[in-house]
Amino acid sequence: MNRSIRKSKWSLMMEDMAVLRVQFMHDIKAILTPEQTAVVKAKHMNRENRRGEHRRIRESMLDTWLNTPAEEGVSAP
Repeated sequence: MNRSIRKSKWSLMMEDMAVLRVQFMHDIKAILTPEQTAVVKAKHMNRENRRGEHRRIRESMLDTWLNTPAEEGVSAP
């Protein structure tokens, strides 16, 4: 199968999944109580905060690696 055709099918599938996810969340939120909605929002914010924390850790590790001098006698590939 042609690579561009596979990519196109993959893109369409991912687009469909995104639409279904939004529809699902809309349907779920319609039946939740205000308290339950608040819990969902709080969990979403916690997840976003953890993602940001992990991103900062990865960036810090990359900065450390980039600022570490190479060992003498070792050549880059």
